Amino acid sequence: MRSLSIVMLLCCFVSIYSLDYYRDVVYDGSCEIRYINIDGIYSKVYIPDSDKKKLPFIIFSHGLGGNVEAAVYANRFWALNGYVVVVPTHLGSDSSILKGIKNPVIKGLTFKNAASHENAVKRIKDIKKIIQYLKENGLEGIKPDIFGMS
Repeated sequence: MRSLSIVMLLCCFVSIYSLDYYRDVVYDGSCEIRYINIDGIYSKVYIPDSDKKKLPFIIFSHGLGGNVEAAVYANRFWALNGYVVVVPTHLGSDSSILKGIKNPVIKGLTFKNAASHENAVKRIKDIKKIIQYLKENGLEGIKPDIFGMS
């Protein structure tokens, strides 16, 4: 039991340290932010201020209960370093599932239900739609054959 307490304390320290670390990050440069709807998939797109014709892109898929505002610091960092970043909202497993729910038991059950096989398959389909859209229509400056996903 004591070793578990030490591990928990260490995790809290690491979490607090990392929050403190990112609080003072200073971004040089700028990026454009657009909101787009790709076949019903509401997405936030970070576009770097760059002279390059073709830029690689990253799809950042939020975790359970997240939305397009997930990991803003990381998405801006990638954009300011030359990557276009697309952050989709995965309906059915996004932050809207918890709207108005105060009871922690009901929140837990809602999360459990949202972490379904059906929603996992929907997320994969969302990503495929985004890649297909970018290959066919693209956003100005994206090289759709070079991308990463998180």
